[in-house]
Amino acid sequence: MSFKQKYTITPRYLTKPSKRRSGKLITGGVKFIVAHDTGNPGSTATNNVRYYENSRDEQSASAHLFVDDKEIIECIPALTGVPEKAWHVLYGLDTDNHIFGYDANDAAIGVEYCYGDNIDADEAYRKYVWVIAFICEKYQLDPSKAVAGHFFLDPKRKTDPLTGLAHSRRTYEQLLKDIVTEYYACLENIEEGPVATAPLLSYTAEVGKAIATSKLNLRKEFPHRTAPISQVVGVGTELDYVGWVSDGEAVNGNTKWFKTSNGEYFWSGAVTSRTDVTTSTPTATILSRYLEDDAYTLARGAIDTVGARSYGKQANIPADYVVALQTDLTTLGFLSGKADGAFGTGTLEALKDFQEAALVSDRQLNNQTIFIKPSYTGGTHGECDKATREEIKLWLQNNYRAAQPSTAPWKGVEAPQELNGIPFAEPSAATLYWPVQTHDRGGREVAFLGVSGKSYGRNGRRFLAERAGGRYHVGVDLWGNAGDIIVACEDGIIVNHYHFYHGVHALFVQCDSGVVINYGEVKEKSWQEFGLEKGSRVKAGQPIARVGQMTDSSMCHFEMYAKGTTVNQRYFKGSQPPRELLNPTKYLLYLAELNSNQLQPNPNSSMEQPEVPPPTEPNTALPVSSEQNEIGYEAKIKINVDDLLKLFPTVNPNRGRENKEKNITGFVDSFNSYADYFAIDSQLEVKHFLAQIAHECDQWNAYEEYASGKAYEGREDLGNSQSGDGVKFKGRGAIQTTGRKNYKTTGKKLLELPFLTDTEKALFQNDNILNQPTLLNNAKFGTLAAFIFWTSKDLNTLCQPDSSLVTIKRFDGKKWYNYTCSPIEAITRKINGGINGLDDRESNYKKLGAII
Repeated sequence: MSFKQKYTITPRYLTKPSKRRSGKLITGGVKFIVAHDTGNPGSTATNNVRYYENSRDEQSASAHLFVDDKEIIECIPALTGVPEKAWHVLYGLDTDNHIFGYDANDAAIGVEYCYGDNIDADEAYRKYVWVIAFICEKYQLDPSKAVAGHFFLDPKRKTDPLTGLAHSRRTYEQLLKDIVTEYYACLENIEEGPVATAPLLSYTAEVGKAIATSKLNLRKEFPHRTAPISQVVGVGTELDYVGWVSDGEAVNGNTKWFKTSNGEYFWSGAVTSRTDVTTSTPTATILSRYLEDDAYTLARGAIDTVGARSYGKQANIPADYVVALQTDLTTLGFLSGKADGAFGTGTLEALKDFQEAALVSDRQLNNQTIFIKPSYTGGTHGECDKATREEIKLWLQNNYRAAQPSTAPWKGVEAPQELNGIPFAEPSAATLYWPVQTHDRGGREVAFLGVSGKSYGRNGRRFLAERAGGRYHVGVDLWGNAGDIIVACEDGIIVNHYHFYHGVHALFVQCDSGVVINYGEVKEKSWQEFGLEKGSRVKAGQPIARVGQMTDSSMCHFEMYAKGTTVNQRYFKGSQPPRELLNPTKYLLYLAELNSNQLQPNPNSSMEQPEVPPPTEPNTALPVSSEQNEIGYEAKIKINVDDLLKLFPTVNPNRGRENKEKNITGFVDSFNSYADYFAIDSQLEVKHFLAQIAHECDQWNAYEEYASGKAYEGREDLGNSQSGDGVKFKGRGAIQTTGRKNYKTTGKKLLELPFLTDTEKALFQNDNILNQPTLLNNAKFGTLAAFIFWTSKDLNTLCQPDSSLVTIKRFDGKKWYNYTCSPIEAITRKINGGINGLDDRESNYKKLGAII
């Protein structure tokens, strides 16, 4: 029996003897395989092997094979030569010896998975799975037992290959199954001997009928296309089944196969099915054809053939796609009721709930709450698009379920936990109101962490939930739909409003009780609908604004602060919490118990309950905050041309003063107009941003790099895949955007900006920036490109005082490690990749202290 040779393995051995390749043989034979990933997104197999060779005498870490979408390279003999030892797992671990009886370096082959935006994840994964299966066959290893992830052997220090797999939206469990499947699929001439059967890990007994939607093969003995064919049936043939397996061969990503009473298997992706009778192991039928069909985006108003028959309407979606989606949402815990084939409000809201749950870390697995790094990158728009289908598949394959609290989180459950020493805001006003009037299914859910450590509600919506970049969520997200009315929780005065986040606004009310409430993410100027402005008095229960609509979600983001606060505060891990910040959880839990649409007396207060007056005129005598942002996305901290010219007077004679003044004037206009949209709004953020820009564009002398750009030719990490890309996509704009990939990304992000005119957006349609890269020489577009880059790297999180230290990740050629340095050095490394011009950037930062 031979093994199907799908791919070529290229030997490119490291020089020996060296630290990375000692030349020592694996004398006892290969006993197992360790699955790794490179931990370096975008680095190809060739890049890694070249790095190993160039640093062969500097470090000892190594691996046998590197796999990307283009090639499989063997740099230490494993398959193409007598296997030698590589140094890919730490000596002295217990797990490898306990399970396999050997140290990994002495008996295992190490295989590295390359991943990144420039690498076709599916093709790289196919090669990775195949070469591991081939190693199993060559050394007569059991593919279901012989593979271990590096993280499994060294859990305290390693996460590979989980990171690489997550990038391609796959799991470790799926990898192990796919290796087994590939192993048996590649064994040739299997009909000449006993039929090889891959182990079936799950079987569900379920009686039903299926109708073939295409020509269909029935397979003997196991669910795999290498199994012998017992019969072939045509379109429309009705088939009875008695059960199904969820881990047969993956065909177009679908691993579900039905089993007949004769022991035959047929693939679920080529049939429509319905359940007639369920045996003693009830389970929802997973109808997965819609998950593989990119031709349709299921949305409100969709009706499939089942729904069309039920409601006497014309189907606009094929087969039973909507029924299948509804069934999956029911299985996952987001929808109740009958799957009827009509995509209405209930399905819409359930799908939005699923999408929101996919963005946060908590979910149920085997009735236990687990926390994982979310991989979903789509929106919460209620449409079943490709990203949503992929996420549904991921949940089904991993048996995830909705993380729902066992009881309403405001009825008789435990008290909330005090977090990081931040005091609770206590309800003390005479009259209090729940802030959102909504029919949203989430109702008055208050997400919080109990004193026992149990999480109630959606974990990502609670106070101090972790956000990207080490930031804490300093409010509680309350359920609400765009346009829902927000009412004042208690009496007070509006003290500020400004753009808050992605097109929605903050509305600050100083309450008479002494606390300040930020009704966050409200619709722009919606307070004017109720006759309100800055300085207006409001009464408890009075409508004051409406819930806003962000790109694809809506809610009321509720924050509370000490008296006198007029702008929101940020809080990062490792820093002290803002002294103004209050924990609103107790306050909201109390409000949640109050009857809706009625004023409620607070038993903690002896004050009288006043009548709710009509909206009042603004109190013009109230002091106006210097940080108020009345309209648009204007900067809270503004800069001017004269100050920058005084601090940075150098003029490049080859470009001229007129060029510099044009650049700096356009930059200042754009900064003052749009900095707030990109949340560059604190003194530290503004100083760090300007210090870096002043260096990158040579004090605003150069919105186009001085060098020719030839040095960037062929740079894979920049996406320069075509001849001439280096020169064409050299550095431009305020932060010197460089490379085809970055230009393309910038163009797409510019199209998303709400304040660009239709004429301006037309310049960037259809990736036109790749045809006109000099668009970034324009002061406005070049400045916006800098904002886009800054936020994409989450550089605000590093904007700390120059006397503090921050920690970032660095790569030593083999692994990522923590590196502690000054904030300026950290930001420089994120922008430049190294520390070029660090002294100049530090000098710029100090200069800017004179004006900021």
